[in-house]
Amino acid sequence: MKKAEVEAVERKELEEMIESILEVSKRKADEIISQAKEEAERIIKEAERRANRIIEAKKKEIDRKVKDEIAKKSSAVEIKIKREILTMQKRYLDLLFEKVREQLALIAENKLPEWNYEEILMKYAREAAEALGTNKLYIWGKGKDLSVLRKVAERLSKEMNVDMQVDVTKQAFVIGGVIARDEGDTRRFYNTFDGRLVDYRERNEPKLIDLLFGGSDE
Repeated sequence: MKKAEVEAVERKELEEMIESILEVSKRKADEIISQAKEEAERIIKEAERRANRIIEAKKKEIDRKVKDEIAKKSSAVEIKIKREILTMQKRYLDLLFEKVREQLALIAENKLPEWNYEEILMKYAREAAEALGTNKLYIWGKGKDLSVLRKVAERLSKEMNVDMQVDVTKQAFVIGGVIARDEGDTRRFYNTFDGRLVDYRERNEPKLIDLLFGGSDE
């Protein structure tokens, strides 16, 4: 075989070898590309799933925060309304009890004929004597009641067989009623309009609110 023919055969074999290598390389490249595409698709899908989970979680968190905020605002509004209602009720009761105080002041001035203030003081002084349980006691009240308190002390001393005297050194700044003490001033008994009114309100305020407003919000 001539040299030229040999070279031609060698070139052909080389070309076939190169083409074979290229073909194998192409197949491997196609496989790699295919695998890469599959991996890329898997990564993309996983990323989408993660993104959706994050979005869903964020959405739930936002929904929860919105609901919590609405609940807080609703609760705050409800508390504010209840507080305003309670304030209004208290204010109304204050006015009501102020009217009662005015009526008690009229009784203490003997300006309401249906009430006998001297008999009221008699009753209050008797209760004080019974509460203290002593044979000698002193009573006092507001300055204007001095003369009537002397009459009360004299009468009850006889009726209850005790030594009841008016303590002229003391004066109470009250609407009306009496304050009593034992001889050594170790015990006192307060039986005044003021104290009774405060006690009555403390014990009956929920009942009064229910009566006046149809239910207590407390």
